[in-house]
Amino acid sequence: EVRLYEVVLAHISGHWYDYPASALAEIGAAVAPVLPRDSEQIQQVYKLMFRTIAADRDMLTLQGVSFAARFMAELDHKGEFYPGFSEGLARRVMELRDETKEQYDIARVIEIFARRCPEERALFSTLCRHMHRHLAVFEPVDFVRTVRGLSLTEYRDDRVVYSLAKWAGKRAAEFSSYDWDSFITAVAILKGKEGGALEERLRLMAPPMLIGGYVAASPTGLLPPQTPASTSAAAV
Repeated sequence: EVRLYEVVLAHISGHWYDYPASALAEIGAAVAPVLPRDSEQIQQVYKLMFRTIAADRDMLTLQGVSFAARFMAELDHKGEFYPGFSEGLARRVMELRDETKEQYDIARVIEIFARRCPEERALFSTLCRHMHRHLAVFEPVDFVRTVRGLSLTEYRDDRVVYSLAKWAGKRAAEFSSYDWDSFITAVAILKGKEGGALEERLRLMAPPMLIGGYVAASPTGLLPPQTPASTSAAAV
C-alpha cells in the first residue's frame, strides 16, 4: 500500500494538471495518514496538491470539502503548512450552505473546523443545518465527534443539542460505555448550567457494561446476560 501511494504521488508530481481538485483532496485524505510526513519530497508534493485544491476551491462539492479538510487535518495542525487553506474551505462551505441533498462526513468536518475557527458562528450554523439530514445514518463515533467539536466553538443552539440527544438515545445500545460518557460530557458543556436534566436523562440511557461476560446491574452487583428466553419469561 505504501509503495502504491508513493507511485501515485510521483505521478501527481509530474501530472498535477490532470487531476481535479476533488480527486487530489480524496487522494490526500487517503495517503496522508499512511506515508511518512518527514520526507521533504513528499511534503513538496503535498504542498503542490494543497495549492491546486486551493486554486480550484470553487469546484469542490461538500464531499470534496470533507476530503480536503481531512487531508488538511493530517498535515496542518497549526495552520502553518499551507496558511489560509482552512479559511478557503470554510468559505466554500458557506457558498454551498443551501445545498440540501449531498451527504458527506459532516461530523469530521465539524470536528476539524472547531479547532481552527471556533468563533465562526455562521459556519457552524450552516454545518448544523446540514447535520440534520445525516442524523439517521450517524454512527456512535459521529455523534461523539459532532458534540465534541461543537463544544469547542462559540456557537450554541439548544435545538441542535436536543436533536443530537434524541437520535443518540435511539442508538444508545450501539455505543461503548466510553463513547457514551464522552457524548454526555460534551453535551453538558454545550448546555452549561441548564443541562442537568438532559445529562441525567442521558445517563439513564447508558449502555450496559460487560465485565467478564456479565452485565453490570449496579455498582455492587453483576447479572448474567439475559437470553431471549429469559427476557420473554420476565415479560410474562
